[in-house]
Amino acid sequence: MKSVSGATIRTGPVTSLQGFYLRIALAAVVTLAYAALWTINAKPLDLRQNFYQSYFSFPASTPQAFGDLGYYLVWLDCVRAGAPTDQPCSLGSPIPWAYPSAWLWLAHTGLSIRHTVPVAALFYIALIALVSYLFAPRTVFETCYDALFLISPPFVLALERCNMDVLIFFLLGLAVVLARRRAVLSAFGLVWVAALLKIYPGVSLLAFIRKKSHVLAAGMCAVTLVVYLEAIRSQLRLVYLIVPRSEWESFGSPELFLILGKKLEALGHPAPLLHSVIPAFALAVFTIAVALFAFASVRRNFDTDLKPFDDLAELAFSVGSLVYCACWALEMNFNYRYIFLALTLPQAWAWASASSRWRRFYGAYLLAALAMAWLTLFQYKHPWIEIGHALLGWVLYGLLLFTLVSMYWRAVVTALGKRTAFLLGERPEAIL
Repeated sequence: MKSVSGATIRTGPVTSLQGFYLRIALAAVVTLAYAALWTINAKPLDLRQNFYQSYFSFPASTPQAFGDLGYYLVWLDCVRAGAPTDQPCSLGSPIPWAYPSAWLWLAHTGLSIRHTVPVAALFYIALIALVSYLFAPRTVFETCYDALFLISPPFVLALERCNMDVLIFFLLGLAVVLARRRAVLSAFGLVWVAALLKIYPGVSLLAFIRKKSHVLAAGMCAVTLVVYLEAIRSQLRLVYLIVPRSEWESFGSPELFLILGKKLEALGHPAPLLHSVIPAFALAVFTIAVALFAFASVRRNFDTDLKPFDDLAELAFSVGSLVYCACWALEMNFNYRYIFLALTLPQAWAWASASSRWRRFYGAYLLAALAMAWLTLFQYKHPWIEIGHALLGWVLYGLLLFTLVSMYWRAVVTALGKRTAFLLGERPEAIL
């Protein structure tokens, strides 16, 4: 079945002139939309404030355009001036340095707050180039869907602030492209650099392991990252204290329980366990349940329909899924970090378009992903929308975790050997 489905997809519209036109159309729509956002984001604060509060329900980030990027760049000036990183900087930062220290190594390059606009322009151009390369829609409907996702509020928010996650998105996407061209070591290097900047991209090292020699490269990257984390442990404590952590800023796994806790406190029934113990327990139980369900599906050979049709789309799906699941589980998924889920869309569309038992499953995934992206517009307009947004986070986490386990469990136990596979519960014919 999988070979027929794959052949149907690869010899159909995706290689036709119509597919080429659809790809150009998507790139043109995204370019025009981001150019319009650039024009608005470069305006004075009052104009930006009016636009974002009127249409996107969140205020402009700072008086200076591209505020998050400006924060990163002004701290390079602060470091060159000898300012301590654990205190606010008089050159333009009202808070201490609140991120891993690797970015500050760029102080030797001469980058400065004066370069905010040209660097922001590079971010925009890099994002447009990457999505134009990764996305290859096969139908008009898929083109419209991809365009709606790429101009959804999480992307708008990330571009308004020119958040560093845009750079991380580009580095991970470029790593996918390099791995597709068999430059796997270069891909590991880009992921390693991204992890130095933001830590969480390190989880995507797993996506690039395709043979035993890659395990060594991934292991070396992981070991150096652990050493790096130990070296900046005091800085990470400061990050934890400074960066806000509530349902108003994050849509991670505790979001639903924080909402319920807030409602109970308003009724005079505080529940302290809803802020820590219960979310962690619920996440553990849910994760184990989804993994067991995925293991059962592999034992029944249901995973054969999930064989990827395109290495590029598969790698992008794995990277986007790992980053989303890790950030969501660890309560690090700020709304603009939702952009990483865009990496999963090409492969999800391939599965949803194929004639397999999972077609409706991934159709539902695509619908849930788009709904969650646009629900951020109304996230705090009504309690039920707020709760629905939080529940969708659990749905997407479950779907992605199930897919990752189903895709790679058979390969992992096969690589470990027949004896180990038997101990793990695999049937003998599943490892031949």
